[in-house]
Amino acid sequence: MVAMLTGILIGIGALIVSGEFISLRELIRGFYEIELPKHFGLYVIEVLLLGITGIVKTIMQIYAAITIGHQVPNRTTLASIGAYILIMIFESSVGRIMLPLFINLEYSADGFVNFNRVFIPGFIMAVIFSVIYFFICKYLMEKRLNLA
Repeated sequence: MVAMLTGILIGIGALIVSGEFISLRELIRGFYEIELPKHFGLYVIEVLLLGITGIVKTIMQIYAAITIGHQVPNRTTLASIGAYILIMIFESSVGRIMLPLFINLEYSADGFVNFNRVFIPGFIMAVIFSVIYFFICKYLMEKRLNLA
């Protein structure tokens, strides 16, 4: 939603700078004339689902970095930041290995990318990483930090 709002604001700014003003009525009429693809609702649901799983993965990633960082007795904050950087390097390396799944995207007849070629691998990777980070947190909290 932020990206869409940013795009709209950039477009309005470009119109203002170019000197071509469009009335609000013409702008709204233009939105009603846009033809959406037949599976647009499915695209929206997939994007929302991918966004939610990405947020959960990021939260679990931060918790895993904090629990790993607390294994160092004197410099827990510095170790947590270092653990987060190493987790990001690990995740990007796995993503680079999985990159061939995202190449050769097919376009449908309505001009949209065949979103399942992106959604399914991204969703699966986010779920797998979330589970990995969960078990890292669970193990370290139960066995090493004695919190549970």
